[in-house]
Amino acid sequence: MVRVKKKSFLIITLLALCAMAIITFGMGLMTAYMSEKSVKNIIVKDESGIFEKYNVQKSSFVYKFSNEPLDTLLNHYSERGYDIVAVIPPFSDSSNTVKAKFYSKTNPE
Repeated sequence: MVRVKKKSFLIITLLALCAMAIITFGMGLMTAYMSEKSVKNIIVKDESGIFEKYNVQKSSFVYKFSNEPLDTLLNHYSERGYDIVAVIPPFSDSSNTVKAKFYSKTNPE
């Protein structure tokens, strides 16, 4: 083994390790900050009645089910603090698909 004699090599090695630690710590902080800011409040009009039974809450999405008319929800959802209106149509046994629609003033992420 050859001993490292240049001080510049040792300094660059230590600085690179510090830079990697700072970048990793910074990305962790950004991820934590972004996850707190990206909580979406969603009002759901479930005309099928199926999904309301399985009300699953996620940390980044807060769901509230409503039976109000769709026009009322679309006109007042942002005033009530909701970001998205989701509409689930009545379920038909003849098809295995449900074509849900969502309405929002901005494109949800």
